[in-house]
Amino acid sequence: MSFTERLNAVPLPKGFVLPQFTQFGGSADAFIAKFGSAIQAHQDKRALMDIEQGATESLKSYQKWYSDILLNIPEVNNKVAYMAFYRGLRYGKLKKTLVLKTSLSKDQLTARVKQYVELEELKSKENKEKDLRDVLTRKRTRSKSPRRQPVWERIHRDMEQSVKRRQYDPQPQKELVCCTRIVPPEHLTPLRVSVAEVFSQIDYKNLLPKPVRMRSAPGRHDKNRYCEYHREHGHDTNECQILKSEIEKLIKCG
Repeated sequence: MSFTERLNAVPLPKGFVLPQFTQFGGSADAFIAKFGSAIQAHQDKRALMDIEQGATESLKSYQKWYSDILLNIPEVNNKVAYMAFYRGLRYGKLKKTLVLKTSLSKDQLTARVKQYVELEELKSKENKEKDLRDVLTRKRTRSKSPRRQPVWERIHRDMEQSVKRRQYDPQPQKELVCCTRIVPPEHLTPLRVSVAEVFSQIDYKNLLPKPVRMRSAPGRHDKNRYCEYHREHGHDTNECQILKSEIEKLIKCG
């Protein structure tokens, strides 16, 4: 009788359960599988130590990033988890409070961070509400402020006031005074030549009334700019709104 036959002939003890063995099929190896999981865990730990909060990243976003990586690591002690979070945390109030809290467990660290996340979100909400109030305040202020008149309306208003003052002047006015209603630029007839050239052609014909002197002090006039119509410094002939309006009046009259 062979050894195998004698071994099989021996009765098994009462209560003995035959262990189940998985036959090797040539496609998997338990040792390699375990070794691979260890490599993955090591890589995850390195990823945990490499996280860093961005300059504008919220604490909530950083904490979620940290937690997602931590969940994929099977075994991480409290000290490693704390150091990974603290190392990547941006400098601020939370980081200052964690300096002396190196013994915090992962759950304690999560609870403390959650408090600061809620505080950060509350502050962000208050800032948004404040910005909205400021925008509404500026809109109300603009709606209450008087409408700024176009330049030609302001010039016409000043001219009318000047003429009214001259009417009460005890000295008689021997010269014709210009009280031109300023024509808006979009209503002016396009000219084939410049305003200055038109003025040079009609000035000697005495078709234009004498303009009112400019109200600003002569010392404040720009000496590099001169108006032939007003015979004063301060603006160019081609830019003179009063002259343009007088020329437009002549054009309308034919």
